[in-house]
Amino acid sequence: MLDTGTARPAIAILWAITGSDIDREISQGIQRALLGHHHDVINFRFRDSEEGFHEKVRRALEKVLTDGGVEGVLCAFLDPEDEMVERFHRANKPLLFIERPLPVRAAGTLLVNHEIGAELATRALFEHGRRKIGYIGPVQEEGWAGGVRCRVIRRVVEEEGGELITGDEFHYDPREAREATRRLLKKAPDVEAIIFASDRQAFGGIDYLREAGIGIPDPIAVIGFDDSEFCTRITPTLSSVRQPFEELAEEAIQMLFRAVREGSESLQSRTWGEELILRESVLGLGSPEKRFLPEQTSVS
Repeated sequence: MLDTGTARPAIAILWAITGSDIDREISQGIQRALLGHHHDVINFRFRDSEEGFHEKVRRALEKVLTDGGVEGVLCAFLDPEDEMVERFHRANKPLLFIERPLPVRAAGTLLVNHEIGAELATRALFEHGRRKIGYIGPVQEEGWAGGVRCRVIRRVVEEEGGELITGDEFHYDPREAREATRRLLKKAPDVEAIIFASDRQAFGGIDYLREAGIGIPDPIAVIGFDDSEFCTRITPTLSSVRQPFEELAEEAIQMLFRAVREGSESLQSRTWGEELILRESVLGLGSPEKRFLPEQTSVS
């Protein structure tokens, strides 16, 4: 896979697979942006759970850095050492990231602001009369979007004078989320809503609630994250926070090609907002969905 010799100019895409619908959205955005371009595309895909993950990423970066046919590189959900990023800068080879905060110079980053959706979701639950709220997902902030969400949810609950009960589940796994839901309800049987850090976890939690004979949204409302394609295929339909990864990935490829033409100095960092979509799991069976979309945020 590391033999990247190219017969014509190429871009390289290095990507840590998330195992969620985000992968599909990013792939669709990339494919749409590539239409009309004539560069070869070299793909490297990794799983952060695989043995030797960091070394495999380092070797792939070394290869595309020294391959004269590779004119630009996009990294998704990867966080190489700053020294490696600086080497791309010195080689005048554009390097762009999806979801790598605070890059060093000459490396642009396109980020989703994970605070926005968490605040929208939590305040929506209070507006619908829910004051005792559960959260299932990562509770430690470092390295996890779910941890950022937990911090924001905690802040909003405190501001609203409510109560938060957390269940730490950082694998984004529906089976583990199912068990985490059982434990959370054993600890707080009168919880009025549960926010899950991903739709995959929400599906596991919903499975437990159904088995336990607990209604949705009464007595427990449910919100997930990712707005996966299955949100509208279940009953009740799942309220969720949509992250604009398809649009973000399309813009990333366009920005990378612009940097290939104009130089790394044209790279930008941009932060995107999230969209809350309320459906039956909060609003009740038969209710039409409601969307809440904040303004897109900063460009630098």
